[in-house]
Amino acid sequence: MELIITDREGKTVRIEAEAGENLMEVLTRHDLDVEAICGGTASCGTCHVYVDAESDAKIPPNDFFSEELLASLEHRRAHSRLSCQLVLEECLHKMRITIAPAEM
Repeated sequence: MELIITDREGKTVRIEAEAGENLMEVLTRHDLDVEAICGGTASCGTCHVYVDAESDAKIPPNDFFSEELLASLEHRRAHSRLSCQLVLEECLHKMRITIAPAEM
């Protein structure tokens, strides 16, 4: 499946991923701006991304812990997600993802 990623500098790239893969791992494998300091345990917010509205509607809602963490982030907005909590599905082909600014 193809993902369309906009990095923190505004550069857009298209990358390939497989259904069943974790989005955070895909982004780090492609050396994109995701720090993933906690390694995917949803405890740091350094894998924060924005998902396009159409794709976000196809993803289950954030769980309680993800919501709590996202609520504490300065750059949270509509369609904020922790990429470590997203498992890719075929219905997300051509999903547009923007990597959120780094938290200070």
